[in-house]
Amino acid sequence: MKFYYVEFDGEHLPIIPVLLKGRNEWVGFNTFIDTGATYSLFPIDVAEVLGVDLNSSKSCSVTLGDGKQIEVYLHETKVSIANKEFSARIGFTPELGINFNILGRKGIFNQFKIIFDEKSKTIEFIPY
Repeated sequence: MKFYYVEFDGEHLPIIPVLLKGRNEWVGFNTFIDTGATYSLFPIDVAEVLGVDLNSSKSCSVTLGDGKQIEVYLHETKVSIANKEFSARIGFTPELGINFNILGRKGIFNQFKIIFDEKSKTIEFIPY
């Protein structure tokens, strides 16, 4: 499935719709594809929307690109991208500090062949 980059703060960025499964329904979020991020990260309020019990989640420290360390709660979550449903460990944090969600490599990128086309400002997710 092909997605077009989204204009954000005057730039065109690889932001795609991602569905996460809550207790009873799928909830959609626009998510920045970050090839340098190990984990997919969402603000803590997304966990609340989904009904995720963070007490049952694994807590760990994650180092960001600027060297700052943040606490993240990793939770196995149902994900849907490009009409493919699968489970991945998603991180929820009160310390994200940016204006968008992050789609990282672990548990996500191994599900697809991913093609970035900077010239046409598109990204393609081809399910394996």
